[in-house]
Amino acid sequence: MSRNPCYIRMIQSTKWRKLRNKKIIAEPRCERCLELQRITLATEVHHKEPVETGITYTQMHQRMFDYTNLMSVCHHCHIELHKGLNSFSRETVQKNNKRYTKRFIDKFL
Repeated sequence: MSRNPCYIRMIQSTKWRKLRNKKIIAEPRCERCLELQRITLATEVHHKEPVETGITYTQMHQRMFDYTNLMSVCHHCHIELHKGLNSFSRETVQKNNKRYTKRFIDKFL
């Protein structure tokens, strides 16, 4: 999970929980498994375009709560999707930190 306080606040919000539940109810099967001709129960919701790619808080908010940016997935596929995005690599973490610093500078300086 991200260490970005804005992201953490949004992902813990009631608005996010309601949207997440709406997505799981609308598509209870893992969308990635369906592409591979498998049927698996979706337990998580993935953002196709990562929330933290937004430079401003407004851009992050739009990505977080955009229903069309969501994908119902099983736990295994969610991990694989993030591996494919290199979400946990040193370079990605550094890029996210630079974006966070830029947001801070734009907001306060």
